Amino acid sequence: MYCPKCSQQQASEEIRFCSRCGFLLTGIAQVIENNGLLPVASKQTGEKLLTPRKKGVKQGIFALLLLVLTSPILLAIGKEMELHPGVLFMTMFILFISCIIRIIYAVMFETNEPFVAEQNDFQTAQNILADKRNIGSLPPKQTNPVSDFGPPVNGKWRDSKELVFSSITDVTTKQLDKK
Repeated sequence: MYCPKCSQQQASEEIRFCSRCGFLLTGIAQVIENNGLLPVASKQTGEKLLTPRKKGVKQGIFALLLLVLTSPILLAIGKEMELHPGVLFMTMFILFISCIIRIIYAVMFETNEPFVAEQNDFQTAQNILADKRNIGSLPPKQTNPVSDFGPPVNGKWRDSKELVFSSITDVTTKQLDKK
């Protein structure tokens, strides 16, 4: 696979960022597999899509079943820790009511129509890619413009004989010359 931004060849398909330009590559392999289209659920496949309402009801039922299955364990732990039984029952009652409220919210307020994006909607695909383009990518190059650097001023030139260099070997050599 090649980076679509800078054409750098990638070592493997699992790479998330381009090693040269930092372009986010997650999902690019799926776009290539679908001949340039974003992988979306289609109406032609006959798949049953999960609607927000069904998803919310499933979440509420799952949480309710989880509460029912874990309540004996919670009661045993509470008894072992010598907690007041009223606190445990009140906690479980609040969790039970929360599960029921989630189910009621899903039935009353969430839509029963699945979200299906059209595969030929090129503008939607571009918007989705544009939103995720700069997430986690490297920052742009930072350079100093030429206008920051001025020409040298006359009279401030230095000759190389005016520059003083000293090193450890020079100091040692001078001490040997003195003796």
